[in-house]
Amino acid sequence: MSKLTRKDQRNSNQLRPMSAELGLLSRADGSSRFSQNKTSVLASVNGPTDVPARRELPDRATVEVIFKPRSGLAGPRERKYEQIVRSATREL
Repeated sequence: MSKLTRKDQRNSNQLRPMSAELGLLSRADGSSRFSQNKTSVLASVNGPTDVPARRELPDRATVEVIFKPRSGLAGPRERKYEQIVRSATREL
């Protein structure tokens, strides 16, 4: 089997470089950024905070997912990404 070379000169079995940083946000209880090439995910932990009664689940933690594009306003695509992450983490 021959190795294919990608446009960025990586072999088919090579990943783009990854990085992780901790404590980026000063007002959060915890924060981190994970990056791979031009894609970054910034996550923060804040709390405890009050949850509206209609959304309260006393026996579970509440996770709020907000997806923001690098530039411009969030739209239907971003709402779909939020929904995917919420459903994936709902039973954790």
